[in-house]
Amino acid sequence: MDSNTRPHRILIIDDSRADRDLYRRLIARGSEADYLFWETESGEEGLRLYRSEHPDCVVLDYQLPDLNGLEFLAALQAGQGEELVPVIMLTGQGNEMVAVQALRMGAQDYLVKNRSDEGLRKAVHAVIRRAALRRQIDEHRRNLDRGVEALRESEERYRLLTAQALRESEERYQLLLEGVVDYAIIMLDRDGRIVSWNSGAERLFGYRTGEIIGKHISCFSAPEVVQQGHPQRELQIAADQGRCQCDEWRIRKDGSRFLAHVTVTALRDESGSLWGFANVTRDITERERAGGRA
Repeated sequence: MDSNTRPHRILIIDDSRADRDLYRRLIARGSEADYLFWETESGEEGLRLYRSEHPDCVVLDYQLPDLNGLEFLAALQAGQGEELVPVIMLTGQGNEMVAVQALRMGAQDYLVKNRSDEGLRKAVHAVIRRAALRRQIDEHRRNLDRGVEALRESEERYRLLTAQALRESEERYQLLLEGVVDYAIIMLDRDGRIVSWNSGAERLFGYRTGEIIGKHISCFSAPEVVQQGHPQRELQIAADQGRCQCDEWRIRKDGSRFLAHVTVTALRDESGSLWGFANVTRDITERERAGGRA
């Protein structure tokens, strides 16, 4: 049932049956709304009903056989902290000190019996309106919390899917690299040291991965080439221009030499900062020999 159409829930706590009957008539008078009333003459029973039925408003006689109104409020406050309690306290005689204390303890209003029947009706309806507004606010807060939780779950799913897609992409990329056996594909850091390479590089140079990771790319160059400033020069050109290509002699692990066509590409992050290089090396010795014979 919608919170705006459900019956207004009223708990009346007074040891006078006549007063309880009067309060029911006053509250419902001139209103088209439906009401659901609970009644008791005991403060302890009133506390039990309040906790089990969660009424929108409590009409409370200050002087009860077992509790006075301030003791009743203290018991409610112990369970609700500083939250306002929907209590209208009634007393046979006005007492400003009691009124101030009751309002400080969270009571919504303090009225003197039989002075203003209209005042009681208006006070009850004001408390009911505040209770309805509080329910709406609580519902909006719950909806907001659910929305925030749904957003968090969506972000987490997106993160997991993105991470999965990235892993799969890296795995496919690695498989692609491993499948290229005619080219040595070597990843370098920004200083030119080897951070990874493919099976084609292992086949071409003769080193196992564990032997070569961390070494400088110049370890594949002939001494005379290194003395001329290569391959550091190719790295600098790639860093400045984005890419560098050259044909140079390279040395395998067993000391044999081959003529290599080398392409060095600078790798940058989203901000444009250089973080490494991709070195693609291909053996062109036979091609050059064939060209020379031709």
